[in-house]
Amino acid sequence: MAVLRTTFFSNSLRRLKEMTAIVPVERAAGIPEELRAKSDSPMKTVMLLHGYSGTHSDWLYGSRIEQLAMKYHIAVLCPSGENGFYVDDRKRDALYEQLLCEVIDFGRRVFPLSCKREDTIIGGFSMGGYGALINGFKHPELFGGVIALSAAAITDDLAKMDSYEDNPAAMASPSYYEHIDVKRGLRNADGTGVMAGITQIGNVQGYYIQDGERVPMEGRLIYRGISIEDLIPLSYTHLTLPRSDLV
Repeated sequence: MAVLRTTFFSNSLRRLKEMTAIVPVERAAGIPEELRAKSDSPMKTVMLLHGYSGTHSDWLYGSRIEQLAMKYHIAVLCPSGENGFYVDDRKRDALYEQLLCEVIDFGRRVFPLSCKREDTIIGGFSMGGYGALINGFKHPELFGGVIALSAAAITDDLAKMDSYEDNPAAMASPSYYEHIDVKRGLRNADGTGVMAGITQIGNVQGYYIQDGERVPMEGRLIYRGISIEDLIPLSYTHLTLPRSDLV
């Protein structure tokens, strides 16, 4: 088992970044031929993201991930996301979403990792779980699976807080969530609709603009530019079954 603490230059953050890599490279004596053939092939990869106030070594020292990587012959990449929620903060020119893409590319160039999306999973805990959800769904070309453990999606209680100094359970202040543009529900602070879902491939329309004024309208859900009503098969819109059969 190779456990490496390495640095690489991140173009997205414009500085050197540290990461932990767990790579099972041993060939145990007496291993069955079918398992030996599997271990000689490019390894599947799990990227694990730490939580708020954590660092890249949290998973190594706080879990059994090293033993599990050896058991299942899976490489593990653990980048340092600082407290950036693994999203692009363009106000500070800190592109943490792009950092994760760089980590995958770096790992594949340095270690014998599979380049297949179905062999690559992203996961995380708390803030890392939020980052896994965001980036796993936004980058299906990279990740074939998502693991989100106690994902730190913003809650109604946090959004209603005026301050967080008196609440030690709130690791990040509401203003920080606002700064990195984490949405709550389907509305911006000014009441306008937001792109629906963490992948921002859907949209909610609840009004239209006429003569510079906002005019309410019947709500519409748009997915990839197509009305959700057009995505529902006609057979579902013309059901004639009794009401009791639909329950």
